[in-house]
Parts: sequence; C-alpha cells; structure tokens
Amino acid sequence: VSEQVESNLKLINDVYLNTLAIGIDTFTQAQLNVLYYLALQCPLAGGNPVYRARGMLSAIIDTTYNDTKLCSDDGYSYKKERTPKPKANKTSIKQQQFYLQPNPAKDVVTILSSWDITEEVRLQLIDYTGKSVLQNTIHFTDRKYTLPISSFSAGVYLLRLQTASGETSVHKLNIE
Repeated sequence: VSEQVESNLKLINDVYLNTLAIGIDTFTQAQLNVLYYLALQCPLAGGNPVYRARGMLSAIIDTTYNDTKLCSDDGYSYKKERTPKPKANKTSIKQQQFYLQPNPAKDVVTILSSWDITEEVRLQLIDYTGKSVLQNTIHFTDRKYTLPISSFSAGVYLLRLQTASGETSVHKLNIE
C-alpha cells in the first residue's frame, strides 16, 4: 500500500465518520473539497478511497470520470485489451442503451435494453461508500431483466453492467 492510498483512506474516513456514519447527509465546503480531491485521482494510484469518494459524491452530483486520462496524467496506463472481433447479430454494449424503470424504485427495478442481448451480463450494485453490495450474472429476456431491490437500504447506488467481453455501462439508481 502506498503512502498516497493510506493518506486517502484517512481523508475519506474522516469525511465519512463526520457525516454519513452519524446520519448527516450534507457536506461542508471543506468536506466537498476533500471528496473532489479524491474523486479526481487515478484509482490505480489513489486506491479504493477514490471510489468511495465518487460514491459519496454521486448522491449530490451526476458525473462520470475518465480514468484513462486521469491515470495517464499521473504516469499510469491501463493494459490495452485486445478488442474482440465483432460477431454476427451481436451488438456492442457501447451501442446499446439501457434504461432503469422505475427510477427511483422501491421493491423492484427493471433494466430495459434497446437491443437484444444474447450473452451473459455481470451486474454489480455499488452503494454510496463505494462498497459492492450485490454481484450477479444475469440474462436478459425480451430485452429486460427485473432486479428485486427491497432488501437494500434507501439511497443512491451505481448499477454497473459488464459483458463477457469487458464492455461496461454504469447507471445511477435511487432506491426509496
């Protein structure tokens, strides 16, 4: 573990323990500055606290992070994966559009796809602290998948979908 990761862990724990851990769901400007500082780091250098900060910020802002650029700016590079050859009648997840219905949701949420998906999709639900609370492999039927969510606490989550070829789509899910 690097000194940066340890330092980041202290920062994120300080914000968490002084807000969400004691039921406070707003942040001071100083706490927001810490969260932005962490969220805009390369995860390869900053570690898990980077994702925890992003999870906490997702409750108040809707943004995406270009980790490839953030990491290359810090001198890190992701291993380039071989791009699989497209197969007939298969659509890339990047070209697909997913919709969550309803959102916000209470008991179940339906993930709708604008295209037929014939391969397995890995589903991951991430809470506001960056912790993965659900991981599952799913199959779409008639362009939809129904996910029961009644066992999860109310809050903002990230729903991540990933194909076997590694293509990813992330969506914000509000659970009431």
